[in-house]
Amino acid sequence: MRGTYSRSGRCKVSASRPEPPELKLRRLPDEVEALLGAFAATSPPEEASRLLANTANRAIAMLHKLARDQAAARKGGRDWPTWAKLANASRSAVLAASMAREIANEMAAGAREGS
Repeated sequence: MRGTYSRSGRCKVSASRPEPPELKLRRLPDEVEALLGAFAATSPPEEASRLLANTANRAIAMLHKLARDQAAARKGGRDWPTWAKLANASRSAVLAASMAREIANEMAAGAREGS
């Protein structure tokens, strides 16, 4: 039996099947999902991409700062390797998100000039 999908494309788990624990950890608060959905529905699509790219960039930058600070604070500790791995992974994500943000901002600026 397959799950149904919401408008955002996320799978809705039926009441007869409990949600696997790893999916519960990926879930965002409803308010955040609603805000992201509102950003995605913004018109024109260039503005939607700007809002989403700026949000993603900011969230990833904050994650990287948190991971970097925690790795530094826990150096030599039992959980240091996990924080260090997160800092390394999030550093790569910061670079990718920054590029996406720049492209989306250029598109939004171009759409505003063309209006």
